[in-house]
Amino acid sequence: MRILIIGINYAPEPTGSAPYTSGLAQILSELGHSVEVMAGIPHYPDWKVRPEYKFRLRRKDVQNGVCVTHLRHFVPRKQTTIRRIVWEVTFLINALCFKPTNKPELVVSSTPSLSGGILGIYFGFKHKIPIVSIIQDLVGNGITQSGLTKGDIVSKFVSKIEKFIYRNSSKVCIVSKQFQGFLKQLQIHENAIFFLPNWTHISNPTKTKEESRRHYGWAASDFIVLHTGNMGLKQGLENVINTAKALVTASNIKFVLSGDGSQKAELIKKSVGIGNVLFIDVVPEDEYPNLLLAADLLLVNQQKTIGDMSLPSKLTSYFTIGRPVVAAVNEFGACAHEISATLGAGEIVEAENPYSLAKIILKLSQDPERLQYMGRAAKKYAETNLSRDIAKERVSTLIKLFSW
Repeated sequence: MRILIIGINYAPEPTGSAPYTSGLAQILSELGHSVEVMAGIPHYPDWKVRPEYKFRLRRKDVQNGVCVTHLRHFVPRKQTTIRRIVWEVTFLINALCFKPTNKPELVVSSTPSLSGGILGIYFGFKHKIPIVSIIQDLVGNGITQSGLTKGDIVSKFVSKIEKFIYRNSSKVCIVSKQFQGFLKQLQIHENAIFFLPNWTHISNPTKTKEESRRHYGWAASDFIVLHTGNMGLKQGLENVINTAKALVTASNIKFVLSGDGSQKAELIKKSVGIGNVLFIDVVPEDEYPNLLLAADLLLVNQQKTIGDMSLPSKLTSYFTIGRPVVAAVNEFGACAHEISATLGAGEIVEAENPYSLAKIILKLSQDPERLQYMGRAAKKYAETNLSRDIAKERVSTLIKLFSW
């Protein structure tokens, strides 16, 4: 089939939904389909435009045999509701003016870009072809839960657009079963819902744990608690800074925050004078597995308002590398549900409660046998649920629904 994929986030972006949208395109190409991609310019998670994309309205690349057109759009350095809308609208306008090389037979769009969903409906209606929408994040709920300015007003409007998109999609793919409740509220028939969880996309480590720790200057006696990825509003990482304060007398426990995002500068300011907090930039893709392996405990932190709207994409990497996880998240949200499904890979504590987080970290730092058990559970879960081969089978099953 000739398949058009639309998503504002795409490779070479290293984190978020980009690895899965680009991975989906590659899987479809491997399955023998002709794939074309309309994507935004690489800018996530640091929200900066790469120099080679700065002064071009469009740029065509061939990545892993897939033709990708990167479309220029506004990139907000600071996240506000208005700037987020401009981010969406400028991508939408540029994409509407773009004509696919070949008439598609199927269109696949991916969130968290709402404009991607709108474009999926537009090209689906225009060419009278099936429409597949993939939900990585629930945008309307996310606006409210992330605490963006004027979020409630915009959220209601966005939710109406989401309802239009998903009710007009031939299939709605979800990465977390927690999203089903939202779709049920929108009166999306269960037969239209397809479970397509994310999969592991990282390579195996190329260094030993000891070699990587030496590379980052971490002592063998240090107990490294590592957060990776976006440092935005919904991550609520001030909680981690406060946790580090509570554990400052535990001299061997160190908190490392790797990544970028709209809140990084503010977090660095708030950590001044706290000796057990370290920031490092986003590491290259081939170094990321080594970084994860070097840590003793991998951390997920979210605002307590973040419920069923988002599943952190880094969880697949955390589990794949076989490291124990601690999550300070909403106990009823998608993240907690995913960790619980591993049957032992992670500990879940109350969100925005630094003392609860400090208590469990201190306890785990003194229990190496428990950490080893958690790591084994994470690895087992990844091997049986998150492999690329399993994802490829699911994608093949999905596309066969539209083959004729």
